[in-house]
Amino acid sequence: MKKTIIAAVSLGLLMTACKKEVEQSDLCEVGPVSTSVAYVSNEGAWPSSGSVSRVDLSNVGVTEFLYKDANQDVSPGGGIQSVAQNSSNGYVISTGDGGGNLHIVDSNYTNKASLSFSYPRYIGFNGNSAYLTNGKYAGTVYKISTTSNTVSDSVSVGNGPENLLITDDEIIVANSGGWGLDSSISFINLGTFKVDTTISVGHKPNDLVEDKNGNIWVSCSGLSQWDANGPTAPMLYEINSTTKSVVNSYTVGKIDESISRIAINNSKDVIYYYGASGGVFAFNIDGSSLNSSAIINGDFYGIEVDPSTDNILTFGKTEFTADSEMSVYSSSGCHIKSYSVGIGANGAFIK
Repeated sequence: MKKTIIAAVSLGLLMTACKKEVEQSDLCEVGPVSTSVAYVSNEGAWPSSGSVSRVDLSNVGVTEFLYKDANQDVSPGGGIQSVAQNSSNGYVISTGDGGGNLHIVDSNYTNKASLSFSYPRYIGFNGNSAYLTNGKYAGTVYKISTTSNTVSDSVSVGNGPENLLITDDEIIVANSGGWGLDSSISFINLGTFKVDTTISVGHKPNDLVEDKNGNIWVSCSGLSQWDANGPTAPMLYEINSTTKSVVNSYTVGKIDESISRIAINNSKDVIYYYGASGGVFAFNIDGSSLNSSAIINGDFYGIEVDPSTDNILTFGKTEFTADSEMSVYSSSGCHIKSYSVGIGANGAFIK
């Protein structure tokens, strides 16, 4: 199955002056120089200090407050969940301030339109349409026209939909349960915009990637000790995209040690995830590295892969009172450099 678009995690569109310096490690042999730019979504301190940072991975530096600086010092809101890009438009998703908003911006990051939703999470694109997951409990995927910036349709999915993956013919949605519980994946037909298949996976599915074989991998965080019938261990599920059936499932970690965001390398045969107990792990899709030692030690809030180098980007946990650290590691886990970004950085869109 050919993947055309994966919902982006974060974005920025405009090159502006750098405000922060880069910390460089002398202990790691540096490979190819990155040609990528990372656009980091910073949740911010509650309720209204979320931001988007631009990081030049070629080692130029960091520019913060892209949205705020382009909109007369107006914040995009609190709880910046993700930001995405489609053609010349950007999409900033905020879940704070008593409700959620999708801010649509131009190439200068100036606001063009804002749409209100109850609990928006992630967005992906196909043609002239954007698809937004939404809902703390009962979930909805909204279809939004990228030309008129208006909602044109919607479809119900499972509880608490999180990330989504869009292919040539369908939208695949991870239903995490949100503020409740769920263990399902919804397949939405792009032509009819209706759910044609729902399958069960592990507890609280939250992120998806596609491997070199066209199979879909889903991270399932597992139940916590506070959930009914919990706790349970986190898992990775492999799904055949043609038959829409589970091929394999793997327990990756200990009971009550959840995983959330996952990323895949350029060869699409190694999945990276981080555990609640600390550390980034590399999982070969043939299962040969199952529950090996962490390749990167530490506590993290997000993870990405730089497509120009295969380097791993991590986002350190904070108390939401100070700037976060985004660090770059080689694919073997050797630290290369670190950047200071905004408060509560949770991930990045890289181009």
